[in-house]
Amino acid sequence: MLKSGVISDLKNVVKQRGAAQIFYCLFTAWIFVSVAFLIRTDKLFYQKEFYEGMNFWLFSLCVILTWLALYIFTNEKVISVMMVFSIVLYSVISGIKYQNFLFAIGCSAVVLAFVWFSKIDLIKLNISSKVMWIAAITLIVAFTAVIGIALSLKYANYRTSCYDFGIFSQMFYYMKEVGLPLTTCERDGLLSHFAVHFSPVFYLMLPFYYIIPSPVTLQVLSCLVVASGVIPLVLIIKRHGMSNLTALGFSVVYTLYPVLLAGTQYNLHENNFLAPIVLWCFWAFETKKILPCVLFSVLLLSVKEDAAMYLAVIALYFIITKKNLKFAIPAFAFSVIYFLVVTMLLENIGEGVMTYRYDNYIYDDSENLMAVIKSVIQNPVYVLHEIFTEDKFTYILQVLAPLAFLPLFIKEPKRLVLLIPFILVNLMSNYQYQHALNYQYGFGSGAFLIYLSVINYESFAKNRKKILICVMAFSLITSIALVFPRTKGYYQNFTKDSTSRLTIDAALELIPEDASVSCTTYLVPNLSTRRELYELEHTKDPNRVTDYYAIDLRQTDKRVDINDYLNNSKYKQLYYKSGIIAVFKTV
Repeated sequence: MLKSGVISDLKNVVKQRGAAQIFYCLFTAWIFVSVAFLIRTDKLFYQKEFYEGMNFWLFSLCVILTWLALYIFTNEKVISVMMVFSIVLYSVISGIKYQNFLFAIGCSAVVLAFVWFSKIDLIKLNISSKVMWIAAITLIVAFTAVIGIALSLKYANYRTSCYDFGIFSQMFYYMKEVGLPLTTCERDGLLSHFAVHFSPVFYLMLPFYYIIPSPVTLQVLSCLVVASGVIPLVLIIKRHGMSNLTALGFSVVYTLYPVLLAGTQYNLHENNFLAPIVLWCFWAFETKKILPCVLFSVLLLSVKEDAAMYLAVIALYFIITKKNLKFAIPAFAFSVIYFLVVTMLLENIGEGVMTYRYDNYIYDDSENLMAVIKSVIQNPVYVLHEIFTEDKFTYILQVLAPLAFLPLFIKEPKRLVLLIPFILVNLMSNYQYQHALNYQYGFGSGAFLIYLSVINYESFAKNRKKILICVMAFSLITSIALVFPRTKGYYQNFTKDSTSRLTIDAALELIPEDASVSCTTYLVPNLSTRRELYELEHTKDPNRVTDYYAIDLRQTDKRVDINDYLNNSKYKQLYYKSGIIAVFKTV
C-alpha cells in the first residue's frame, strides 16, 4: 500500500509539472555539474587527460542529486532561467579554456536552440530608467577601465608601435606645445598630420591631454570615446519606444561587440570617434532638430576625410525613408561636396589620397577613385568576386555572429542602404587591414550594423525577449574567443616582461628630453614627447644624423642592423643589453 501510494504521488507530481520540466531540470543539472567538473581541473576538456581523476559514478550521482533538488524546489519560470544561465555559463567557461571562434559559434548555436525552446519569456522583468542609466554608465566605466588599463600596460611594456600610436602621441605633444598637429615620425620629416588625414576631431581630446600630458591619457581617452557610444544607443532605443531592459541589453551588446573591443585595442585612432558619432547622427536625424543634426554632422565630418561617406549614407537612408528630408537632402549634398574638396586638397597640398586601398578596382594608371566607380558599374560581378574570399568570409562571420546576424533580418528593403559602409569599407577593398578585426576600420561600419540590429529587432512582433538574450549571449561568447586572449595577454605580459621593461626604462632615461632621436618602432611612443623623432625602419634619409639612437633588440628587423652602430666611431655606446635594448649617442 505504501509503495503504491508513493508511486501514485510521483505520477501526480509528474503529471502536474509536465514531462518538459523533468527534461529541463535534468538538462540543467547535467550542465551545472559539467561546469563544476570543468572548473575544478586545469586539464583541457578537449584532451584525454581531462578524464583523469574523474569518476563517472560520482558525476552521475551529482547530476541526479542536483536534478532532484531542482525538480523539487523550482517552478517552470525559475528552471527556464536556470537552464539558459547554465548553458551560457558552460559556453563561457569552456570558451575561456578553448579560445576558438568556430567553437564559439557552435556554442552560440546551442544557446540559441535552448533559449528559443525555453519558456524564459514568461519571466516579467522591468527596470526603471534610473537603474538602466546607472547600469549603462557602469558599462562605459568598465569598458574604459578594463581596456584602458590593458592598453596602458601595453604602452608601458613597449608594445605600442609608431604606426599609429607613436604618430598620435607625438602629434598631441606638438598640439600641446604649439597648437598644431605636427609630427616628424609619420613621414620621416616635419609635417602636419592633417596633410595625411584631415582629423580636427582630435582637438576634443586636447584639453584632457593638456591637464595630463601623457600617452597613457590618450590610451584611456580612446577607450572612453568608443564606450561613450552607449549613450546615443540608449537614446535611440528609448526614442523607438522600447523598454529600459532592451536599452540595457543592447548596451551590453555594444560594450561586448568584438569589432569595438578588438579595434580599441589597436590604440588611439581617429576612427575611434566614428562609433559614437555615427550613433549620435542617427539619433539627431531621428529627432529632426536642426541644431543636433548640424552639430553631429560637423563632428562626423571632422573625424576624417572619408567620414563624409558615413554621413552621406545616413542622409541617404533618411531620404529614401522620407523621415527627415528637410535636413537629409542638404546633408547628403554637403557630404559629397565636402569629400570632393578635402580629397582635392589632400591631393594638391597634402600627401595624397590613399586610393591604393582600392587598386583592385583601378584597371588603368589613373589612381583615381572615379576609376573605382566605373569599374563597379561596368563589372558588378567582380565586386562579388572581391567580397567573397576566404579571409573576408571569416571577417563577415566575426562581425555578424556577435550580433546573432540581426543586421541581415531586414524586413524593409530600404534598410539595405545601411549595409553600404560595411560592404564599401571592409569588404570591397583588398587592403588586408580593412577586413581584419584587430584594426580600426570597423568602428564606422560596426555602428551602422548595431543601429541596423536595433531597428530590425524592433520589427519583431514576437519573441523579443528571447532574441535579446541570444544577441547578448552571442556577443559574450564570441568576444571571449576573439578578444579575451589578446586582452589577457597585455596583463600577463606586463608581469612576465618586467625585467625587459625595467631595462628599457633605465636605458631610455639616458636620453635627454630635448634631444633629437632615431629609434625603432616600438620605442617611438615612449619617446614621443620631443620635437624631433624618427622611426628607423621607415627612414628615407640615410644621411640624417640625430643626437641619439635607440634600438629595440627584442626583435630583429632587416631594415635596422645593430652592427651599423656597434664598434662604429661615429657613435658612443651608452647602454647595451643583449636581446633587449641598445642606446647610442652621436659623437
